[in-house]
Amino acid sequence: MNMRIRNNPLKGGDNLRRDDVWYVSYGSNISIVRFLYDILGGTLNGITFAGCEDPSLPRDSRKVLLDQKIVFDRYAYLSQEETRGRTFGRMYLLTRAQFEDIKHQERYEQTMDLGHYENIPVLSITEEVRPGKMYKDYFKLIKESLLRIFEKDAVDAYIADMRRLQMTEEKGLYKHVTLQGVHPHAHSRRHLEDYTRKMDAMTREKPIVHVDHRSRKR
Repeated sequence: MNMRIRNNPLKGGDNLRRDDVWYVSYGSNISIVRFLYDILGGTLNGITFAGCEDPSLPRDSRKVLLDQKIVFDRYAYLSQEETRGRTFGRMYLLTRAQFEDIKHQERYEQTMDLGHYENIPVLSITEEVRPGKMYKDYFKLIKESLLRIFEKDAVDAYIADMRRLQMTEEKGLYKHVTLQGVHPHAHSRRHLEDYTRKMDAMTREKPIVHVDHRSRKR
């Protein structure tokens, strides 16, 4: 399966490496602040994240529209069914080793091969679940994160169906998602704050990358 690109292709130049991948997120990791816990490690609302062995920050980001259905069982998953749907997300430019570390931390079993974007593999993660309830704070974080990179009208239309889902309370992991508990490594707190703001602003200005419906599980 190939990815349909409806915008200007990324000009990678010397910044690209042979082991680069685009990681497509469609749940809480749409929030780059939340995502940095997977990259750098730290403690978020009492939950400890190991982080990646390579703590390099994502070098690029794009907003994406997947032609696949999203389902919820407390958290978000991409459906394995052939039924077409519409899922908003965000993809980050990482190394393959970072992607594997993130998959391990997120505890999703399946890798989804979504094609290529400018000759770079596009991957995501999911697993097979039965649709169920969704955490209220999780839903709120997804909405707030989408509003930082997509137009409001598009987000409002997208999340309208989510509001019909039965909500349940969560233990507080997503109640307050800030950089406070991120392990800074070589970065100052101010640098990380500037970085997340700039990445959100840059991603918002870029056109949407559209992803074809069919994918391959691994």
